Amino acid sequence: MIKTSEALLLRSINYGEADKILVLLTEKFGKISGIAKGARKSLRRFGGRLEPFVHFRLRFRKKPGLNLIEDCEVIEVFSTLRESVELFSWGSFILETTDALFPEDEPNKEAFSLLIRTLQTLDKGISPIHTALEFQLRSLSLAGYEPSFEVCVICKERIGDTLFSIKKGGVVCAECAKTKGIDLVSTSYSFIKGCRNIIKGVRSECSEPTFEDVKLLKRFTEYHTEKELKSSKFLEEVVS
Repeated sequence: MIKTSEALLLRSINYGEADKILVLLTEKFGKISGIAKGARKSLRRFGGRLEPFVHFRLRFRKKPGLNLIEDCEVIEVFSTLRESVELFSWGSFILETTDALFPEDEPNKEAFSLLIRTLQTLDKGISPIHTALEFQLRSLSLAGYEPSFEVCVICKERIGDTLFSIKKGGVVCAECAKTKGIDLVSTSYSFIKGCRNIIKGVRSECSEPTFEDVKLLKRFTEYHTEKELKSSKFLEEVVS
């Protein structure tokens, strides 16, 4: 039985002489894997559509292991992301983060909507650092890894304003920071307050976030998913 859904390509691997193995985020079915037979040769079925930063309608057959990709129809192309080296780097980081955070075969329409909105904003070149940071916070929350910014993650009472623990999962107050064996990162007050406001959905009055803020949440994601985000290395070269 053929299934259909809007989808975005997260990553692909060449397989054999002409096939591709794909990992996609779909609106209806969550993250799925599939094989597109002849994708590297068949211009009629797939030509130029099974690519990063193309929003398409996917048709596939549900199979044990790898699904069988039948064809796809373009809905929207994020052309600026495909043409700008810097924006391509940001977009690749967003796709890899999505792939790391969400398991296969677990429907999550909110995650799909978030990814579409984020790519649309990046495609317009609107504040890539702020866009990426907001995406990181919201996707971490949707995946069940949301950092705590309101109360100390150790005592659960006092608010931490600058100290952050990746392993513990959030801010640490000054008193609990004296506890031995805690990994601590010293951050700015504007980062902590800015993250609080993004989570609440209000516009931050603090200064714009920095690339260091994005890198901190990247490290947070890597630690809690146990997956290295390799695209961040190229992104750092481009941004710096």
